[in-house]
Amino acid sequence: MTDPGVLPDTELMTRAHRWRYEAMHGDSDARHLAKIHEAEVRRRFGGAKDDLQSRRLRSKPWWKFW
Repeated sequence: MTDPGVLPDTELMTRAHRWRYEAMHGDSDARHLAKIHEAEVRRRFGGAKDDLQSRRLRSKPWWKFW
């Protein structure tokens, strides 16, 4: 396996997506590889500061009106 740190951006994103897909569909070895590739994606692109999950953590729950 090629080290994710030396891959071009497009290949890194493709592999991260593919490994995550395989991990979600039951491949137990793919989970570890997906984590490695996703960590490199976060290192290169600064993480997902504006993704849906982080917005949920910052916002108030919908049932609190005040």
